[in-house]
Amino acid sequence: MHVNSKAIKIAKKDLRLLVKERTFILILLIFFLMSTASTYIGWSSQQTIQQVYEATSQELIKEGKTVPASPFSLIPALDIMKNMIIYVVLIGALLSIVLGYTIAINDRKAGATRLLFSRPFSKKNFLFGKICAVSILLFFALIASLVISTISVALFHSISLQLFFSILIFYGASFLYLAGFACLGLFFGLKTDNSTKAIVLPLLFWIVITFMFPELGSALYPTSSLNPVLPTTTVLESPVLQTIHSVIYPFSISEHYKDFSATTLGLTNTTGTSIIVYPQEIHLFILFVWLFLAVGLSYYALKKFDAAQGDNYE
Repeated sequence: MHVNSKAIKIAKKDLRLLVKERTFILILLIFFLMSTASTYIGWSSQQTIQQVYEATSQELIKEGKTVPASPFSLIPALDIMKNMIIYVVLIGALLSIVLGYTIAINDRKAGATRLLFSRPFSKKNFLFGKICAVSILLFFALIASLVISTISVALFHSISLQLFFSILIFYGASFLYLAGFACLGLFFGLKTDNSTKAIVLPLLFWIVITFMFPELGSALYPTSSLNPVLPTTTVLESPVLQTIHSVIYPFSISEHYKDFSATTLGLTNTTGTSIIVYPQEIHLFILFVWLFLAVGLSYYALKKFDAAQGDNYE
């Protein structure tokens, strides 16, 4: 039997089991809901500010004063999607961890690993099948979200080939970012001997990557971790904080993802907090490195995986 056919069987089996997992389905539905709400929230915020501007403009005209330019005259078309960046960092990453964790532990909890590896079935096929299942589910989840975002932008603003291409690149970067978290969940699901540790440990890594590193790496703007728009302040620009930023920022995966996504969507004054502006190629390279390291950890966990003891899982 061909190597890939064995891996495909593992992937198909995992996909069938995963669609029955209520926790995963719930988080997936929340992610789709947030995708739908993202552009509406951005559009609604703009409409509210525009109404305030128009009312203020009428008062200024009555008083014979100069009316300032509209606050949205230079706002990019995809500004209404800026909240989606944060939703991917939060909800998307959690979804990916649950995805990787669930796919890793299903066989172990069912007591199937010893039976599986008693046959001519390699660990590489096993891991490749798991990664295929993770990738397929993430791909379709992001494709669905891409469709939702594209339709929303077309309804609330307008859509062009250039804007669609920008949205497509954004979701491509999101796949790299989220696949890394899925492989992290896969790593702990294979490496640990306890289901509680298998889910808690990747969540701790998620907290470090999502909250702690951005807070340290963007110490110049301590409120920016979950804010798609930077505050205008220079109060905290001190040599000490700049040094902390310079050391931590290169390892802050979520910041690289947010910076790349913000630039791709054409946003200005967004979550980018680097003192030295990184080119897009560097951000993208770091996202690829992040995914490569996560896949490498999964491979390491499988190499050390004792198939004979693999079903001893609580």
